[in-house]
Amino acid sequence: AKAKMLRILSNRLAPCLKHLSPLRIVKNIESLSSAIPNTENTESRPNVRHPILERNAADDHKWIPKRIHGLKLGEVVSTKMQKTIAVKVARIKINQKYQARVVRHKKFLVHDENEECNLGDRVCIVPSRQYSKRKHFRLLEIIKRAPKLK
Repeated sequence: AKAKMLRILSNRLAPCLKHLSPLRIVKNIESLSSAIPNTENTESRPNVRHPILERNAADDHKWIPKRIHGLKLGEVVSTKMQKTIAVKVARIKINQKYQARVVRHKKFLVHDENEECNLGDRVCIVPSRQYSKRKHFRLLEIIKRAPKLK
């Protein structure tokens, strides 16, 4: 399974690493192989999908199996502006004294070029160039669509 995942990783990372020499590409892919989880025991969790093995080929240009700096997950709370959405990102802060979890929220303005988001969608956003005074994130992908209300 690990060899198959290495083959898939090398195919997906080739466009990203084309400026490197072939030897360096092999070293980069081998360093990523240590971060690949063991997928042998997927029968016990049938609803869990593996992000590398079960991606569509059409989504390859959007998804790289490395950590993207500044990536945030949130919920769309406003779509009233043109090509802009407001996304509420929650984070958990632990109280030092009582070790209690406190949920903190922050609202980001995000550039949505195609105006494809709706209220309540779960989205993935990444930092980008500054579009306006408060807008410096762009929409990477919609993770889960909100249910349509009648």
